[in-house]
Amino acid sequence: MAPETRVRTEESTRRRSPVRAGVGRRELALWLFAVGALLGDLLSTQYGLANGLTEGNPVVREALERGGLLSHGLLKAGILSAGLGVWAVLPERQRRAVPLGLGLPWCCAAVLNATMLVA
Repeated sequence: MAPETRVRTEESTRRRSPVRAGVGRRELALWLFAVGALLGDLLSTQYGLANGLTEGNPVVREALERGGLLSHGLLKAGILSAGLGVWAVLPERQRRAVPLGLGLPWCCAAVLNATMLVA
């Protein structure tokens, strides 16, 4: 086998990481930010409710009343899944807006919860 052919064969059989498969490093960082903000919101909401705070979002408040923290987590997971679905069909130039649009409000909610708990 000629050296050129061997190189092409090895490159085609090599496993590709998510970064090489179409998700750039910045986009991956944005998704990690969104997931971290989601977890921050969930945990700070749980801690806040246990310490006397009330939920201000009527949709989340209803979910908490009907099914507790599990339904709150399922609601957020559903929103994240819907965001992934939208992200998958958007043109590449517009995709970064999805994790930002999810992560920023969740991050603000987590910061607001923490502020309310400290004050």
